This record gives sequence, C-alpha cells and structure tokens, in this order.
Amino acid sequence: QIWLRRAALNTDDAASQNRIARDYARVRAMNPLSVRVGTSIRPSDNINNGTDNTLETVDGVPTSAFVQGPSRALPGTIATLDIALRYRLRATETSQTALVSRLYIRRAAMNGEARALVTGPGTLPPYTRNSDFGSTVFELGLRHRFALGARGNSAMVGLVAGQSWSGGDRIYDTLRFELGRSVKLSDAARLTLSAAVEHRWSTISDVRDITQWTGSAAYTLKRPGGDVLGLSYTLTDTVTDYQRSRATGHSLRA
Repeated sequence: QIWLRRAALNTDDAASQNRIARDYARVRAMNPLSVRVGTSIRPSDNINNGTDNTLETVDGVPTSAFVQGPSRALPGTIATLDIALRYRLRATETSQTALVSRLYIRRAAMNGEARALVTGPGTLPPYTRNSDFGSTVFELGLRHRFALGARGNSAMVGLVAGQSWSGGDRIYDTLRFELGRSVKLSDAARLTLSAAVEHRWSTISDVRDITQWTGSAAYTLKRPGGDVLGLSYTLTDTVTDYQRSRATGHSLRA
C-alpha cells in the first residue's frame, strides 16, 4: 500500500493513476489489518456532565441547599483520542469474521470560571483537579458480518468485552452484545440499523451495576462527485439501581 501511494504521487498520467487506484483498492482489501485514528479538541460548557441547577432539587422541588462546585456544570476544554484496530480472521464471498479492539481516551481541562467554582468559598478539600474528569475505555471483541437478503445487504453480530477507567481508577468491567443490519436502498442510498445491550459491572458497588440499551438508525446518500450526506438518530436508555446513573439520551446528527 505504501509503495502504491508513492507510485500515485509520482504519476501525472490519468490512466496510470486510475490503474494504481484500482490496484490499491485490491491490496487494501487483501490486507487483514485496518487502523482508524480520530482525535478532537473542543470547548464545552459542561466537561463533567454536571447539573445547571444552583439549588439542589429533591423530587422536583428545589431545596435551600446549594449544589457544590464539582457537581455543577463546569466549562472548559475536552480533548479525545480514539484508536480502533480491526484484524480479519476469516473471510469468504458472503461472510467475514474479525477481531476488533478500541482504545478511547478523554481528557478535560477547566477554565478560570470552573476553577473558581471548585476552589472558591464553601468548597472543601480535596479540590477538584483536571484529572478527575479524565476517562479511558479499552475494548476487545469479535464481529461477524454476513450477506443477508438482496445483493448488497448484510447483517452483523458481535460480542465485545472491555474495561473503563475514570479519574485514573478502574470503575467498570463491561460486556456488550451487538446486532446490525445494512440495507441497500439504491445505488447511492443505504439504511443502517443497529442495536446493542451492554452490562457494566461496577468495581465500587453492586448497586452501581448498569445495563445500557442502545438503538440507532442511519441514512447515507452518496452524491455525484463523491460527497456523502448522512442523517442518524440514536436512543440510549441506562437502567440501574443507582439513581444518579439513570439516564435516557437522544442524539440526532446530520
């Protein structure tokens, strides 16, 4: 693949470039290993998933107690690094089995306004540090994809185990079961459906064990010239006996 990339950079002839591109696609398909790396740095008005309420609320009724600084929504900057590896173990004309792994690292830094909230009057030591908002996730699993239905349609089933760290401490061991369905609507359009259930065993207390259900639908449309338009919706429901961890999330992305 490296050699073909160099060949493309040193070729001005359009026919040769097209031939090199076809060769590259074939070699890449033969390569059992694929690597994806993503990174981002962005400002946020809530780096700690805190509340925007000033007063504590019990059963929907505000009390006279003030929410402490570390529980408030703190502004700052979030940086992430996401590395995914995929190694093909077996492939046929209609199916493929792969070993997958992922390392996700999230770090956050408070700005001056946030530091004033966590170190000002009324707060108690130990003071909140930037490292308290850092998290790391490592996953390892198997995914099997196979043709299903009309030509171009497929399905996926997967099982992934992992561990999660927060503030430098391991907090969860996880196991996730995945299902997916990809349907070709036309030569340019595709609909992808996915669902997953993940159980997280807390290292702190059994009460904090979590079961999370996730479902999503994504529509993609390839435009002339290579552009791709996409629209996706994701619903997440977190079930647990630990009241502070219960949540329902909706995400719409275009």
